Amino acid sequence: MCKLFCNFAPEMQINWSKIGDWCKKYLLNKYSITLLVFFVVIMFVGDQSLLERMRRAHQIHLLERRLEQYHQGTKEAERELIMLQNPDSLEKYAREKYYMHTPDEDVYVVPEK
Repeated sequence: MCKLFCNFAPEMQINWSKIGDWCKKYLLNKYSITLLVFFVVIMFVGDQSLLERMRRAHQIHLLERRLEQYHQGTKEAERELIMLQNPDSLEKYAREKYYMHTPDEDVYVVPEK
């Protein structure tokens, strides 16, 4: 493939020695290596790494969603508490939730589909 391409465009040939010199000059100097090690440490190592922070942020998001569900549950429980303070609604609640009945009546449970 390269021979075919190089025959059509000889000026486009890759000079590997120039690429090697460029890599030695710019990528393998002490500042580039130090910068690379610094980024690796920041990204992957320790309790304050970027990956650890992302994991904790996701965990915080899940806990906030769970907290919102608990708040909704307490609001629902408060509404039920207010409803149960009325004797008529207390009887209705006992009949619907716990299938309670008076001794002289029959209760038939019809499942919802």
